[in-house]
Formats: sequence, C-alpha cells, structure tokens
Amino acid sequence: MMIDPTRMRLNAVGVSPSGKFMATCGDDHQVKLYDLSTQQLVTVGRTHAAPVLGLCWSPDERQVVTVGADCTIAVWNFYGAE
Repeated sequence: MMIDPTRMRLNAVGVSPSGKFMATCGDDHQVKLYDLSTQQLVTVGRTHAAPVLGLCWSPDERQVVTVGADCTIAVWNFYGAE
C-alpha cells in the first residue's frame, strides 16, 4: 500500500500509458510521481498556489498536465525514473 507522505486529500491519480508510473495531485498543491514497480517517490512538482484538481498523462508519457484551483494549467516534462 502507498500512502501520500503529507496525508492530505488526493484529488486525482493517473497511471502512465506504460503502466510504470503513477502521478497524484491534491490539496497539498503538489504533483507527485511514483515508480509503481518499487513504490518509490520519483519526483515532486511544486508550482500551483492552490489545490491541484486534476491531471492527465500525455500519450507518449513525457508530460503530465495538471490544473489547479488557482486557475493555472501546468505542463510537467517527465523522462522516466533515473
């Protein structure tokens, strides 16, 4: 079982097209990406000034697009775990 470190509410969860990664976003204003095979946190994105309400992976798995309650849309570049 994976538990968000902040223990705050998650608003969206999305699995990457390959099934290797999972992205989460929530009331902590952050976007977190996890490696599903190891269940380890890969990276944390911080740009929204309010809760992040939704997310979507690009078909090529190189971007995650997020929308926030602060009326912003963010595009996160992602090239896999290192």
